[in-house]
Amino acid sequence: MWPRQRSSQHASRSVVFGNIANDGLPGPPAHPLSPRCVRSASLSQIGGGIAWIDDITTALWASPTNSTRPCCEEDARKSDEIYESSSQTTGKIPRPLQLSSHPLSEDLSRTVSPRFSETFPQSRLMQPTRAAPSSQPLFQPAELFDMSLPISKMVRMAMANDDATRGALRSQIVTRTRQQELLGHTSATVTSTLLNGVQQHVNKAISRLGLDNVLAFDIDGDVEGGLRVAWLLEQGTGEEWRAMGRFLRVAFIHRLTPADSTLPLRLPADSLPTATALHQLPIALAIYSTFSRQLTKNGVTLALQQANNGAYRVGNVSFRVVPHGDLPAGHRYADGYKRTDPVIRWDVYLSLSPSFSAFLLDRLLSRWSGEVAAERIDIRFGRSDPRCERLLTSAITEDQGIPVHRRYDRGNLNSAYAIDSRRVIVSGFRPNETVAAFVWVGRGSI
Repeated sequence: MWPRQRSSQHASRSVVFGNIANDGLPGPPAHPLSPRCVRSASLSQIGGGIAWIDDITTALWASPTNSTRPCCEEDARKSDEIYESSSQTTGKIPRPLQLSSHPLSEDLSRTVSPRFSETFPQSRLMQPTRAAPSSQPLFQPAELFDMSLPISKMVRMAMANDDATRGALRSQIVTRTRQQELLGHTSATVTSTLLNGVQQHVNKAISRLGLDNVLAFDIDGDVEGGLRVAWLLEQGTGEEWRAMGRFLRVAFIHRLTPADSTLPLRLPADSLPTATALHQLPIALAIYSTFSRQLTKNGVTLALQQANNGAYRVGNVSFRVVPHGDLPAGHRYADGYKRTDPVIRWDVYLSLSPSFSAFLLDRLLSRWSGEVAAERIDIRFGRSDPRCERLLTSAITEDQGIPVHRRYDRGNLNSAYAIDSRRVIVSGFRPNETVAAFVWVGRGSI
């Protein structure tokens, strides 16, 4: 029989085969004259004691040759005798092997095949080591909260159209997983980590859109509200958010925001409408609805309001969304129409704006700008002057200014006598600008 005595040094090199569960495991040593010979053994055959694994690994380390030989029937028979004798003596109940973080476990798990009658490749032979097993846990708490994938999934659940999915999300938010319980996480730590993950997700999206200095969302304790914010930040092309950022900068200069407010304008996560309401709004209108309750003009709220007949209201002006299909072929606003920032019909002034963001800037410059000192200069060209036409239609890049168009057609999309005008904002929409200025062009004058 193989001697069972082991020195303390030998015992410190105990190796458990990691990442192998319910597969073939090394059986007891076949014979002292053939220590490298191993054979397949199931988990139920091993029993409670696994000390013989040390003998195998020690023999492998001490072997002067890299060759192996197949097990013979005599070796197998003697192995069974050794196993039966050991089992009867110890009387221990077989138990599964525990994972180990020993540095050699990864090599062993790659070296030992499910059938241990196969040979050990020369490149995989282990060398003796005196390194003590690592005391590091298999899973660090931080690893449990790589939030990128979970948050993306939770965002979809938070914005689902059915109540059952949103209810399942709420249940998951307040219920710990089994792995979290094993790692000792309380409901408070899990919720706190989740809130931090959502806040970081939102902050990264705002930074990516270039809105760091104009808008900020505080998640606080509202996980579901934060997930709605994360969803909205990822909708559209990003231009819808940037257009609202430009509007907010100009609105701040014109003192439409609260008197004690600064930029970035900080909003709570619960400022967003419900998931159902967000799905019913074009993206630009949904974005405006998140901060519009912070805006006032002469004490009148500029919050987005929706009527039962499909119309909307901001301040004292009602308007409607014009579907793309309602625009006649060749209409000036048909080309470049965006469903996320659609054409707007003003009900009172019988005018059109090419987008909701343009409508807001038009209202701000024409009706909401009386709170600050202003200076106006008029230049008249005459309607037939070609220079005026060029100013109305020529392309303008963002580094030059922001064009804001309007068409007065008396409510008739096919009108042959529509009058076009536009304002060009040349200052106030960029970060850190404190003076707002624009040029109005129309009806032969500037």
